[in-house]
Amino acid sequence: MNTQPTSLFTRLFRLLHLLCWFFITAVSLFRLREYNQNSKDVMQRLARSMLKVLHIRIEANPANPPFPPVFLGAANHVSWLDPMILMAMYPTVFIAKREIRSWPIIGAVVARTGAVFINRNSRNDVAPVSEAIVRSLTAGHSVSFFPEAKASEGTGTLPFKAALFQSALDSGLPAVAVALRYCDAAGKRSIGPAYAGNTSLFTSLWRIVSMPEIIVRADCSAPLALTAEEAADPSARFLLKDKAEAFVGGVVNGGD
Repeated sequence: MNTQPTSLFTRLFRLLHLLCWFFITAVSLFRLREYNQNSKDVMQRLARSMLKVLHIRIEANPANPPFPPVFLGAANHVSWLDPMILMAMYPTVFIAKREIRSWPIIGAVVARTGAVFINRNSRNDVAPVSEAIVRSLTAGHSVSFFPEAKASEGTGTLPFKAALFQSALDSGLPAVAVALRYCDAAGKRSIGPAYAGNTSLFTSLWRIVSMPEIIVRADCSAPLALTAEEAADPSARFLLKDKAEAFVGGVVNGGD
């Protein structure tokens, strides 16, 4: 366990290494023509390699049940690292804001990951996005999202939004809640990796490369089930949301 301060040289080396990783990732994803099993393997390998570059280690709770073959994943949102953490744990596609699709290079790269793009400023976009998620799920691709809709510092949770939980109900596939906690090399909860509030991307990145090691504790629920009576309720998505929120909140708010 290394708890000594990270030197300036090490920080700059990690940034350079990350830049090289991004170039390799862009090339690898540009070669993909469609999202399939090969894509999943490529993306999971790339996610794990990025975590290695940044000295990030995932500690999955040994009591975690096995993941279903295909599911809707709902996790708390702390950092821009969150998608990489989840992708390293299980093959998944993500929901991304629609603006990313038009970004030079990055937009094309993200599109090749099978991402579902959403207009976060329009309630009218919820139905088509939910339909797109259902299509991905029924095609055999797990989809993950962050129902808080924005990042927190990770020491607590924000209220979950229910709308996209409807996708699990419409597809007939399970939802799984994932609780992420970021810790320093000593195992103490840290807000260093957080990308919340007015924190800039560079500030967040600099904090991350400055940490000797980051430990991410990951707790996953069993598939969230509703009774037949609950599933028939018009507000079933809220019941599913409540179950996910209760699980994640119970872990994240429970201390280290």
